[in-house]
Amino acid sequence: MAINPNADFNELTNWLNENLLSKKSFVPHVDAIPNVKSKGIYFWFMQQDGYIAMSDFVSANPIEPKYSIAIEGVKYDLVYLGTAGTGKEGNSNLSKRFEWHINQKHIESNICHGTLSTLRSGLGALLSDDLMLENTEIKVNDFLKNYMKVFWIEYSDDKSLIENDEKVLIKGLKPLLNLKNNPNARANAQSNTTQDYKKRRIIVKNNTLNRIKCFGESELIMKNNKFPTEKKISYEEQILTEVNGCLEYFVFSEQDIALVTRGIEGLPSGKCKIDIWDSNNCDKVFKKWQRVTGKNTEGQNIYTYFSNTSSDNINKRSVVILQWMKDNNVKEITVRVSPIN
Repeated sequence: MAINPNADFNELTNWLNENLLSKKSFVPHVDAIPNVKSKGIYFWFMQQDGYIAMSDFVSANPIEPKYSIAIEGVKYDLVYLGTAGTGKEGNSNLSKRFEWHINQKHIESNICHGTLSTLRSGLGALLSDDLMLENTEIKVNDFLKNYMKVFWIEYSDDKSLIENDEKVLIKGLKPLLNLKNNPNARANAQSNTTQDYKKRRIIVKNNTLNRIKCFGESELIMKNNKFPTEKKISYEEQILTEVNGCLEYFVFSEQDIALVTRGIEGLPSGKCKIDIWDSNNCDKVFKKWQRVTGKNTEGQNIYTYFSNTSSDNINKRSVVILQWMKDNNVKEITVRVSPIN
C-alpha cells in the first residue's frame, strides 16, 4: 500500500517505526552485505557524533525536525535514503545498491562518467578536497564503518510505487544528504546544512575533474550529437525534482549550462519549453528569448540547445545566460524543462 502522498512528518515517522526492522539492517564494512534480491528503499542512519566528523569543510549541523532512532542506547539520525530497482534498466536490487555504495572504488572512470555512488561522492566532498586523493576512499569507508547503519524495506516489483514513496519520504523527512525532491536543497529555503552540502559537492567535483583533466565532451560533440555520448560528465546530482515529465535542475554561475544539461538523463527528446529563473528569487526570470526549443514541429533537441555557436561567441545561448547571471548578481539558476506534446 502506497504512503499517503500528503503525509506529514509525524505520519511518516509512524510509518517508518512500523516498517523498519532491526533484522533488516547492517553496519557497512563490519557486517556482510545482505543478499537481498528484492527491490525497495534503503535508509542510511548516522550516529549523531558523525556531524562533527563531517564538519572539516562545512558546518554540518542537524536540521530539525529529524527522524531519529536509538540503537543499543546510541542515537542515530536518518541522513540519506534511496531506491533499488527503479533505474533505467530496472534490473538492480537492494544487494547491488548496497555493494555500489559500500565498496565502489574512487577511480578516474567513475569520477569522469559520474557513476561514483551518489552517497560516496557526497561524503567524499565533506571529508576531502578531492574525490580521488589517495585517502579519500579510505576516509569514506571509515566513516561508513564508524558512524552509519543501513536499514531497508523490501517492495514488490512496482517501480512507480517505489519512486512515489521515495519522493514522499524525502519531501516530508528532508534527509540531510538527499538533494532531489528535498525542499531544504532549494536555494530559497531557510539557510541549512543541506544547502551548504549542495555547494560543497559541486566545488569538490569541479576540483577533481579539473585536476585529472576530465573535460567530457568537446563543444563540437555537444553541438552535433543529438544525445550525450559516453564521454559526457554526469550531473545527475543537480536534479531538483521530476514531476509529470517536467524536470528541474540547478546550475551555479561557475558552471556551463550546456555542460550540465548534457549530463542529465531523461530530458525530453523532442520540442520542449524551457523556464529559467534565479533560484533565490523566482520573480527574477530570464527573458532574453522565447525559450522553446525550435520553431518547427519536432523542435531542436534540448541536449544541443545551449551548445549553439555564433561567430563572435557573444550570442551563444550558454554565454548569454551566464552574462545575464553576472549582470543580475545571480549565483544559481533553476532550469525547468517541460515537454510540448
